Amino acid sequence: MPQFSSQSNRSHLVRSPAKINLFLEVLGKRSDGFHELETVMVRTDLCDTLHIEAHAAGDVRLLLADNAGSTDSSSPVGTSFPLDDSNLIIQAAHALQEYRGCKRGATIRVHKKIPAQAGLGGGSGNAAAALLTLNQLWELHLPLTELHEIAATLGSDVNFMLSGYRAAVCRGRGEQICPVAMNVQQHGVLIVPPAGNSTAEIFQALQLPHECRSVSGLTDQLRDGHAVEIQTHCFNRLQAVAEQLNPDVRRTLSWLVEHTGAGFLTGSGSGCFSVLKTSIQARNLARRYRNRHEGLATAFRF
Repeated sequence: MPQFSSQSNRSHLVRSPAKINLFLEVLGKRSDGFHELETVMVRTDLCDTLHIEAHAAGDVRLLLADNAGSTDSSSPVGTSFPLDDSNLIIQAAHALQEYRGCKRGATIRVHKKIPAQAGLGGGSGNAAAALLTLNQLWELHLPLTELHEIAATLGSDVNFMLSGYRAAVCRGRGEQICPVAMNVQQHGVLIVPPAGNSTAEIFQALQLPHECRSVSGLTDQLRDGHAVEIQTHCFNRLQAVAEQLNPDVRRTLSWLVEHTGAGFLTGSGSGCFSVLKTSIQARNLARRYRNRHEGLATAFRF
């Protein structure tokens, strides 16, 4: 669930976290054209920040804040972060308005830290933050169950980001959520290469498996909290396809295997990660990658 760091009667400053898929299996094709999934998502400490200010009436306006906190709708980041109705934040706000016949407006300023097309759920987390926050600021008083109904119409990861769970097994398109107990904080290194992935292209090229992997080994290890064993059970059915379609992903995963013994795709990518024993290991590895390669490299916690 988004974290409110400050608030007033008219505005909230809220942190919107990224997620990592430690496990992702594709069970089959659904009648609605989407794929049936079984995935384990975990919430990380890599976050966007949204400043949401409510208005008594008017449109929902979306702005992109730069690192200094100013807003600039012409920022080059805008090429991967649209400010129109194609953005999930706007879609979430409009869906909430339509659900309750609400005529109130808002200005939403987003400070982006989570890269797009990386399998990190940045847009989904932003949408969840908008739903939860505008429900409060517009005084709609919708229960969480109804917010989840709206979230399910927006995207596969929005329900998990709205749930507030630290870790969960998500099924269906991702909207069926079963929390997983985690007793120990875990650490990892995340690398996002320069070229992103297209989720549609990844799924279009995917060959469905004859036998599906079981998620049970991973969920058991998440409860016990052993980093090495967690990594042993990480898996992503989309990974082989992503490596074929995106040479940057293939090179990044090879680098992680060389330096950590394993590398995994999150979601449909292009973000790649390894689970490590300590935060020091994660920070040192991220620094080593940044010194020689392009792309984002950062330590994270989950």
